[in-house]
Amino acid sequence: MKNIKNYILKIVFLLSVTININAGILTHEFRTEEFGNIEKTDKDIVILMHGIYSKLDNLEYIEKKLEENGYSGVNIQYPTTKDEIQDIAKKYIEPEIEKKIKILNEINKKRVSENKKKLKINFIVHSMGSVVLRYQLQENTFEELGKVVFLSPPSHGSSMAGNFFTELLSPYLGKAIKQINVQKDSFVNHLKEPDYNCYVMVGNRANNPLYSVITDGESDGAVPVKSAKLENCKFKIIDGESHSSILKSDKVMQEILKYFKE
Repeated sequence: MKNIKNYILKIVFLLSVTININAGILTHEFRTEEFGNIEKTDKDIVILMHGIYSKLDNLEYIEKKLEENGYSGVNIQYPTTKDEIQDIAKKYIEPEIEKKIKILNEINKKRVSENKKKLKINFIVHSMGSVVLRYQLQENTFEELGKVVFLSPPSHGSSMAGNFFTELLSPYLGKAIKQINVQKDSFVNHLKEPDYNCYVMVGNRANNPLYSVITDGESDGAVPVKSAKLENCKFKIIDGESHSSILKSDKVMQEILKYFKE
């Protein structure tokens, strides 16, 4: 009986994904949205990056709370179905980081002349955005790097990315999703562990029964809790939050703001 139920749920999952594909919901073009006043900031600049099939609106709550607390930065929306992770980083993320480094260097010149502490660039990234950023920081280090927050990261892969359905729909789901499967030889499992200041937060509520069917063990509905952990990164389970609700959690924002002030 349980196997039949799981089979039915998998079929429903396949149909729901197909509907989303046909509706164009999984495809978003590149654009950026700045928040706060970077030119006059007195706090570290923050770069926001969403996860697969998402858009910058998904990080709107975090963006708003950061601005309310005096932070400024940029929210990056990038296509997730067109390229591999390496190309996503090169095309969309690296240029934005370089722009902010250039602005930050000018700000820090003035701050040094005023005997003030230099500012840094912090990151808050969600889901697959963590894999894109880890690759980018592995290939391109910069001294202005501050703190990194990984929300719901598939640090060692997600069962959502390595199953029959993703293989069947790969022409539509894109190349990147296949790079974050749980297999030991996958792209994500060949990335180096972070050697910078970082904080991993992941929920433990799988509120979507369709996702839960293909995700093993305790998870946030898309990423197994055990798969989110990274060496050298602070780690916290956000009780009661799912893969998506973690982006609108007051508990998470409190943790982020506290972390940035440490």
